[in-house]
Amino acid sequence: MYKNCLHCGSLIPKESNFCGQCGQGVTLGEWEKNRPHYSAIIAFYLTIIGFIGASSLMFSQADVSFMSTLLVEILFAAIIVIYSLFNLDSILPLYTKPDVPRRVWMFNLSFPIFSSFLVYYSMDSLNTWLDLESSNTYLDNIDLDYPMLWTVISITLLAPIFEELAFRGYLFNHLLKVTSWQITVVATAFLFSLIHFSMVSLLWIFPFGLVLGYMRYRYNSLWLVMLIHFIHNLIVVGLDYYYAQSYLNEGWY
Repeated sequence: MYKNCLHCGSLIPKESNFCGQCGQGVTLGEWEKNRPHYSAIIAFYLTIIGFIGASSLMFSQADVSFMSTLLVEILFAAIIVIYSLFNLDSILPLYTKPDVPRRVWMFNLSFPIFSSFLVYYSMDSLNTWLDLESSNTYLDNIDLDYPMLWTVISITLLAPIFEELAFRGYLFNHLLKVTSWQITVVATAFLFSLIHFSMVSLLWIFPFGLVLGYMRYRYNSLWLVMLIHFIHNLIVVGLDYYYAQSYLNEGWY
């Protein structure tokens, strides 16, 4: 079996480390060996950023309807699924039933309850202090048909499923091939926080992502991080709905 020299193109035996024609070493460096993973990471993230940016621009210039919002969510999910199909052998094991002790399940139930209330009220106080408008997921969808139903579907179901597949699944797998698990956890948490396009939200999304990343690495499962993400978002949506009703009843919105 033969291979081509990376420098002069000559055919050399596959087991050779040096080219007999030009004398150059032919062993691939770390960058060359990991190039497919770097390319996959960059292409995927740029695709996600581009899609979110284009969707935000479209919604800022056109009337938002239930169907247009649903279409955007479907396309977003399709992009993640299509990319994940190219990494299927590494992603499928993440959906097997995790063999974890009871204390881990207790953490998965208690941590998002704590984080959701802490994040909700601390971010509200911070926005008030900075004189920024607080976001309310229910009021953001109030002009759509069935606003509460759509808020629950998009925030509590679709977001945990597809965001975790994207960041703790596809990106995590590729980053683990090129760096340590510690850097992978930090990098995925940081990239995860950046797609939310909010410097204030970065203060909580990044540490939240660190917890999710560690749990995904420690137990090699997406079920655990999806559960944390789901409970956290569900409580936040419930709080948003509670306060939105107060605003609406008092005529503040």
